[in-house]
Amino acid sequence: MSTHHPPLHTRGTPSLSEPCLEQERTATLLALFAGFGAADQWYAHHWILAVLKSQVIIFIGLVCLGLWRNGKAFQVCGVTLLSWLIRGLIALAGWWAMDLAFWVAGGIYGTPGCPVGDDAN
Repeated sequence: MSTHHPPLHTRGTPSLSEPCLEQERTATLLALFAGFGAADQWYAHHWILAVLKSQVIIFIGLVCLGLWRNGKAFQVCGVTLLSWLIRGLIALAGWWAMDLAFWVAGGIYGTPGCPVGDDAN
């Protein structure tokens, strides 16, 4: 069952109130400029997504710390830390791109007190 939702910039007052539209614009801009840090998810009160994305960032930070402290091809589970770092960065970049696409497309993510998807009509 595929439902078409209009893009954020074409949604009007009947489906989303002005405060909701502003909240979604803010969340979209946060996703664009600070999405790697999960700022959009924290702003939209998507607690589970925000915590999971933050854990990925912490993981990448720990891997970088491990690379810096050891300075050699230290391995975890038979895989070098550099390889773990690359995997983490690829995962984070993919997650950021999907989050941004979901905010821009509209109707997938919502902000507190505002309808999402079919509830907006």
